[in-house]
Amino acid sequence: MTVSISTGQRRRPLSVLTVVGLLLGSIAATTAPATAIGGYSNAAIADTALNYVNQWGGNACNDAQKPGDSGGQCRAFVNCIVWMASGHSQNLGGSDYYQPFLNAGGVRIDDQSKLVKGDIVQVGQGSHTFIIVGPVGGNTWDVVDSNHDPAANFERVMHYHRTFTLDNTTRAYRMGTVSTGGGPSGPVWQNIQHAYTGTGSGNLTETYVGGGNTLTTYSLANAGASIVGVKQMVTSDGVRHLFSAAADGTLRETYWGGGNALTTAAEGNIGVTPTAMSAAYTGNGVLHIFTGDANGNVRETYYGGGNTLTTYVMGNVGSAINALTASVTPDGTMHVFMGTAAGDIWETYVGGGNTLTNYRMTSIGSPITTISFEVSGNGVYHVFTGDTYGNVREMYWGGGNTLTNYVMGNIGAAVKALVSRITPDATMHVFTGTSAGGVWETYVGGGNSLTTAQVVNVSGAVSAIAFERSPDGVFHVYTGSPSGDLRETYWGGGNTLTSYTMSNLGSPITSMDSLFS
Repeated sequence: MTVSISTGQRRRPLSVLTVVGLLLGSIAATTAPATAIGGYSNAAIADTALNYVNQWGGNACNDAQKPGDSGGQCRAFVNCIVWMASGHSQNLGGSDYYQPFLNAGGVRIDDQSKLVKGDIVQVGQGSHTFIIVGPVGGNTWDVVDSNHDPAANFERVMHYHRTFTLDNTTRAYRMGTVSTGGGPSGPVWQNIQHAYTGTGSGNLTETYVGGGNTLTTYSLANAGASIVGVKQMVTSDGVRHLFSAAADGTLRETYWGGGNALTTAAEGNIGVTPTAMSAAYTGNGVLHIFTGDANGNVRETYYGGGNTLTTYVMGNVGSAINALTASVTPDGTMHVFMGTAAGDIWETYVGGGNTLTNYRMTSIGSPITTISFEVSGNGVYHVFTGDTYGNVREMYWGGGNTLTNYVMGNIGAAVKALVSRITPDATMHVFTGTSAGGVWETYVGGGNSLTTAQVVNVSGAVSAIAFERSPDGVFHVYTGSPSGDLRETYWGGGNTLTSYTMSNLGSPITSMDSLFS
């Protein structure tokens, strides 16, 4: 793979409207089985929706700025996606759940075999709305939607397989133009795995495989100093971002896609060595990088959305910050959770109508090494931590629960890396890597009793970990080591447990994130 890296004048990510405009200009009108007035590719509806997978569905409405729709409910999400894909020409708002499709120029598709990518299925008056990505077989389809399982993934955008039958209650509509002569289109999901890593020598790398690609590792950029943390995200305009913090205090954004060449640029220097970092994106176009340091300071650096590059101290937690994670919840609040060398868990939050607040949530009595955060569909907040004694803990609150902190399990050695995920079946999974090379899973919920078990031993300390669940139900755990080995361990979806070395990066892997596209 040949990559040119620009470090000169930056091309900022194209707006959604710009991307849609480029799509409109490149589409040639052709005969279709059923043609709506939307002079854009019907597939653009699915493509736009897929940009939001694993995000809060309300991000689409924040980006669309569509009158009359907000939040992450299933129909609001679809309305905002169509608003963007159509270049603001099709408004699906209204109290009825069927008629707005026709009012906006859509056509009803009665033959299920003729469904194509971008078609929309409405189940009843207010039951559910989802978007077709492609066929799987029979009455099972690859789809994307928001909030299809609110108990497990409240207002989260999911990409999965769904079985249904069209009838007078479950109706399908086409809003855009289909450029081929008929029959279903294939899934846009390319089945590509991406592992992003930061190393002790300052390299930022991507390793990818799948979707017809051979296993490939290449350098995205070099920060010139050891990487402390990385965080990837894909914004709604299709731009891929890799944020990083280096030991010399420099924050960096590396981005590509969405019309941008691979570009890396410094986003300021915090003046001290960061000990932990994370990043977040808010729907107003602002990018946020959060860092902690050995003096207990937590900082935010933000830019974009009309803001100049700004760095400030959000608060001080009184002890070295060993671990940090950030998230934006559906109400627009930015939460930064931190674990300290003194064993304290702190939260700093702002936005969503809240003033900047910094407070200690609890103390676990041992140095915290890792931290992660999840929100379950019932509105419960979950913070997972690992410590130097091998304990994996959960702290949860909200949804009618008082603040509760308990040990989920002990994995027998210091926890060096941790990642968590709530899967569509409502199971909470916490994957951990240890100083002894063990990769462990602790899971609970979804009908499962609390269980901790070793998945594999990678014969060396684990220094970084990431996790993805592909749409076919396969679990993928990526690990990095001080010797530079990048490994994948996968199972499920008909696969037996398999672990192999993807690449050796020639330098200690200090941080990691992942993506499935």
